Amino acid sequence: MPARGETQSTTTPRKPRKGKAKLPPILLWCRAIGLFSVLAGGFGLTQPQFFWFAVGLVYGGLLLLIADVYFEPNLPRAFKAVVGAIVIAAVFAFSLLVVFVPAPLALSSLSSDINYAEGSGPGGIAWRAVFIELVLTVNNPTGRGYDDVDLLVRPDYPVAAIAQLSNLSDVSFEDYYGVTDRITIEDLSTRVGHPMVFLATDAGYKVHCGHIPPHSSLQIVMAVVDTKKSEPQDPNKPVILPGNVSLDDFFMEQTFDTKGDKATYWFGSPKNLSAYAPGAKPKKIAVSGSYTAASRNRGVSQQVVVFGGRPN
Repeated sequence: MPARGETQSTTTPRKPRKGKAKLPPILLWCRAIGLFSVLAGGFGLTQPQFFWFAVGLVYGGLLLLIADVYFEPNLPRAFKAVVGAIVIAAVFAFSLLVVFVPAPLALSSLSSDINYAEGSGPGGIAWRAVFIELVLTVNNPTGRGYDDVDLLVRPDYPVAAIAQLSNLSDVSFEDYYGVTDRITIEDLSTRVGHPMVFLATDAGYKVHCGHIPPHSSLQIVMAVVDTKKSEPQDPNKPVILPGNVSLDDFFMEQTFDTKGDKATYWFGSPKNLSAYAPGAKPKKIAVSGSYTAASRNRGVSQQVVVFGGRPN
C-alpha cells in the first residue's frame, strides 16, 4: 500500500504507429520499367524506321506509370487523381502532336502541247516537235519538311525525257530498270555500225528528292510521246533494205517482263520520225513510293489524273 501523501504513477501503453505499407515488388518493377520505356521511346522517335516501336514504348511506359500511381498504397487519393489526370493528358497530347500528325503528299498533274523551240524546252530538255509536255507537282502542304522522297512515276505514255522545273537540291532521276545498253545497227554492205540512241520508255522513272521544305513543291516535267509498234524480226537473219531506206529509218524495242508487268524501251535515230504516232494524250500518272514526314516513314500510291490534256 502506498503511504499517505504519496501518489502512484501509472503508465498507459501507447498505440503502435502504423508503419508505411511495404511496396509490392511489382510496383517497383512498373516504376523502373515505365520510366525506362518512356525515355527509350522518346529517343526512338528520332529514328523514323523505329517510329511505331518507339510509340509502343511510350504508350506502354505511360500505362505502367498510371498503374504505379494507382496501386501505390502510400499516396492520398486526391494526389493519385491529379497525377493520373496529368498522365492521361500527356497520352492525348502525345497522340495528337506526334502519333496522328497528318502529313499528306499532294499530287497534281497538267499536260500541254505547246510548241517549244526545237532543242529548247522546259527544264533544259532538248525539245522535239513530237514531244508533249507533262508536269507532275509533288507538294508538301504542311509546316514541316519532308525528307527522303523516293517515288516511282509512270505515266500512261512513254517518257522521252525528264527534268526538274523547281529549284530543289538533291534531286535525281533514273529509269526503272536502269538500262545502260549501247545498241548499234550495222550496214552489212559497208560494215559500218550506227548507234541507236535511247528514244523513250514506258517503264517509269525513279525520282529521288532529299528534302521538300514546308509549303513547297517538287515540280517534274516530262516529255511524253506516242510510239508505233515495231515489226518483230528474226535476230539471226539480216534485214534487206530497199534502196530508198537508210539506217536512220529503223528503231528497236527492248521489252522487260516482270511477273506480267511489261515495260518497253525504244531505241533508234533521233532523225527518225516514223517511230512516233501522231500525238500522246496523257490521262493519268501512276505514282508510288515513300517519304519521311513528322518523324516517321510514310507511303503513297495514287493514280494522278492529268488535267489540260490534248482533246481526243
